[in-house]
Amino acid sequence: RTEWDHEETDGSVRNRDMFVVKDYMAPTMFKNLGDGMMIVWEIPSGVEPHVDGQIAREVIFAIQWIRRRFYHAFRNLNDVETDSYSQLVSKLEIGFAVARGHAWRLDFAHGVDYAGSVVNLTSRLLDYARPEGLIIQYLMSQALCDDFLKDGTGKLAKILGLKGFPEGSQVWLSPQVDVTQDGIKLLSTNNSSKKKS
Repeated sequence: RTEWDHEETDGSVRNRDMFVVKDYMAPTMFKNLGDGMMIVWEIPSGVEPHVDGQIAREVIFAIQWIRRRFYHAFRNLNDVETDSYSQLVSKLEIGFAVARGHAWRLDFAHGVDYAGSVVNLTSRLLDYARPEGLIIQYLMSQALCDDFLKDGTGKLAKILGLKGFPEGSQVWLSPQVDVTQDGIKLLSTNNSSKKKS
């Protein structure tokens, strides 16, 4: 189930077409990249804008869930768990970058892959989420990023100096991201799409 249909507790359904969101929650593709992983959720063209927007939100919620599960699995280990892994596993960190855009779908006999500027952008944003943190391209879900900012969570920034992206990228940074890194320019939350009243 998605975050959206968990909210439908009284049996009423305001937007029946929103139930298609769950059809897009399984990643279209994932592949290991060294010590990392690329995960793609493909949103087909032609879906209603509010469905497209909710899918983007659900992808962010899924990434947050993966992050929580990672730290649940590798922190506060008992002696047997520590012996099963190694003492170093409790020091592992994880970082994420999430972006949206158009990509080329490459169908091969052995599976599917994707290429394009959004793949490059996500990879370059990820470099700023090391060793830990979450970076969300602001265009991924402006309203959700604004909600995070309104709640006092994270920072709005522009990351400059990204190879192939001369204008940089506006992003939301989780509190774990080191904002003193070269290329990160913090922005006022007044630059978000919601106007303060």
